[in-house]
Amino acid sequence: MVAEDPLDELYAVDPSAFVARREALVKALRAAGDAEGAAEMHALRRPSLVAWSVNQVARDRARDVDALVRAGEELREAISTGDGDGIRAAMRARRARVEALTRAAVDAARALTANPDGHRDAIASTWEAATADDEARELVTSGRLTTELKPSSSALDDLVALAPSAPRTRSARGKLPRSQGAALPRDELAVRRAEEGVAAARAELADTEAALREAEREQTRAERAVAKAADAKRRAEGKLERAQRTLKERRSR
Repeated sequence: MVAEDPLDELYAVDPSAFVARREALVKALRAAGDAEGAAEMHALRRPSLVAWSVNQVARDRARDVDALVRAGEELREAISTGDGDGIRAAMRARRARVEALTRAAVDAARALTANPDGHRDAIASTWEAATADDEARELVTSGRLTTELKPSSSALDDLVALAPSAPRTRSARGKLPRSQGAALPRDELAVRRAEEGVAAARAELADTEAALREAEREQTRAERAVAKAADAKRRAEGKLERAQRTLKERRSR
């Protein structure tokens, strides 16, 4: 896909090429006399694996992402009306959209990692955030996300606040029922919040493990470079010794 905007092109490239491409754009802006634009470009962060994968899907499947956003809006509307069946249907629809986009992003992540499933929870959490928070929605739909997201506590609390209180009808014995009507969304949101905590912890662990692996690779590359330089030094010393010996022999003649 050809990107018309340089930023779209920047966030479409492989993360390993992000910095080089960003600096090329910075250089072009400086050459054009746009110092402010160059500074803003230079400040852009390289997207994480999760963010890059979500960005690819956000650009390639914009209609599906729009459908996800609508599913979130329909859930909020259903909660505000107190329609129990509507709430459950909206939750199922949103979950189905999240799962479909998560599978697509996991597939995209295979271009960068041999274990994309290890990032599944963080990817799913990012899609969910786009349905619960306006700022998160704008970041996700822009295709220029730099890090994974999770629904904020305030966004979840807003959804809970929209849910009407359960009717205070009494049972035959005159006692209030313990759970009724709109209590279900509150319970499901509480479970979702716990799941998001697990997802965040898993994402942090995955990022830490990835950083460790990268550090180990850097160490291996450095050790190989040192060994290669030492070999080159020995060869150069041998050549020098032979050249000096040849020179000495010729002078003695």
